[in-house]
Amino acid sequence: MKKAKLSTKFILLFTAVLTGIFAVMLAVVQLSMTSSMRGYIGDNLDAYHGDVDSNVVAAIDEVAYAYARIVRDTNADALQDLNSDNGYAVRMRALKDLATLAQSDTFSDVGWQDEGGYLSVNGYAAPAAEVFLAAEQNKNRVVVGGYASGCHAFVICLDNSVTETKGCFVFFMPETAISYYLTGFGTEEGYSYIIRKDGYVFSHVDQDYVGKLYFYENIYELDGGSSLRTLQMGDEKKIVNVGPMQRLNERYGGEYYLVSILDYGHYYGTFDLLTWLLVGIMVTVFLVGVLVAVLRAKKLSKPIAELNANIEETIRTGRKGLWKPDEGDELYMLEEKYDEVITHLFRLIQKNREDAEVQRQLELEALQMQINPHFLYNTLDAVSWMARLKKEPEIEKLAVNLAKFFRLSLHKGDKFITVGEELELTAHFLEIDKIRFPDRVDVRFETDESLLNYSTLKLILQPIVENAVKYAFEDRKGHLIIRTKLVGGDIVFEVEDDGIGFDVSDDTVTHKKKSDLSGFGLKNVNERIKLEYGEAYGLEVFSRKGEGTKVTIRIQKRV
Repeated sequence: MKKAKLSTKFILLFTAVLTGIFAVMLAVVQLSMTSSMRGYIGDNLDAYHGDVDSNVVAAIDEVAYAYARIVRDTNADALQDLNSDNGYAVRMRALKDLATLAQSDTFSDVGWQDEGGYLSVNGYAAPAAEVFLAAEQNKNRVVVGGYASGCHAFVICLDNSVTETKGCFVFFMPETAISYYLTGFGTEEGYSYIIRKDGYVFSHVDQDYVGKLYFYENIYELDGGSSLRTLQMGDEKKIVNVGPMQRLNERYGGEYYLVSILDYGHYYGTFDLLTWLLVGIMVTVFLVGVLVAVLRAKKLSKPIAELNANIEETIRTGRKGLWKPDEGDELYMLEEKYDEVITHLFRLIQKNREDAEVQRQLELEALQMQINPHFLYNTLDAVSWMARLKKEPEIEKLAVNLAKFFRLSLHKGDKFITVGEELELTAHFLEIDKIRFPDRVDVRFETDESLLNYSTLKLILQPIVENAVKYAFEDRKGHLIIRTKLVGGDIVFEVEDDGIGFDVSDDTVTHKKKSDLSGFGLKNVNERIKLEYGEAYGLEVFSRKGEGTKVTIRIQKRV
């Protein structure tokens, strides 16, 4: 796949950064404006809802005030006549006299209900029986009745010590006396209405809805306190605010809520226009920025392209071109470094040729050396057969063990053998040493047989054993224990002797004198283990003068 040019990458990067910046700016501005507008609408609606709540309570309070003026002790005779059995005319005259005491233009009619029946000054129908029943249970308190003929009925059951009159007053308040307070918005802005929890519309700017059940579920929720949200209602987008009428609910009971439906376009129309204007400005700036980026990218990439052409010419001809940028140009220092690189490159090419020749010679020598092990095996076999024919068992044993030792140690050039082969290799070495120095060392193997088929680095145990045999006992006989066991999931070899011991220092396993360890050295073994298995593995030496030495070899358990 063809890679993009540097100028293209620069343009794409600049475009991406510019796009990101504009997107963030647009998002921040839009969120800020939306938040500000939402806060403005919310604050205004909260204030408006509070005013409506207070005004509606004040309007209904007029019922209580009218009732208080009627039931004063100065009106005891009229109240008595109202509750008497002196006939319809007397009762109606008393009701009319008492109705004039209400002293309010708020009411369209005043009615009375007692055992003698229902009376009304202007002929308005009585509320439902359950309203009077509720008034009986809440004497001297205003009970909200039904809605009919454009009026709300409010019932108060009379019960005081001034008169023995028993019955209920009914005050008919026009809906306009309440819906008047719902006209805080212009018709182009929206409308409000008061609804009960059961869906009963108590008041509405459109009287066709008043007194009816309105299905509001799935449109908005009444629970949860005051809330402001944006909803799709039909084909129009609306802002809906719902809040409980706390004063009305606390004073007169019920679960009334004020719902305001506002036109989204009226409030956000200008905002959307500003948003599109901002988008247009950003797009214009973006296009100008991209154009500037393209021009700048071409200017920057031109000297780079010329330098690239110069490099290609150098590669093709083997000589550096004569092109030079103007001094002070951005690529001036790059050109100087380029000269140094070319010079160094030719030196490396020459050195690589020389190294390749040396490597070829070494490979030839390695091929020659591969013949030597086979020659050695064949020679040792011949020696063992000659010793057997000459009836020299010691020489035969020495030759056989030495041949097996070399076969295991060389192992076709592999660096891994099994644990069993490493122990066998060590055993052959000890057999050879025993022939050389009979009765010098008493060796005992303690081996976990389950570990024999696991792999190990070659020649990590034998050098340690050789070191112990060679240096631990001097001229006296000693004992040597070689253990192989599983410790914490790792394979551990232990070489323990009761020899002369020595003082262990921090650099014991990093000692650099190969002669100290029969040609291998603790450092060699330790570093090989760490390179293969990691820093957690390697050698640990424990020794004390006159008491002996124990070397622990830890490797990873591998198949």
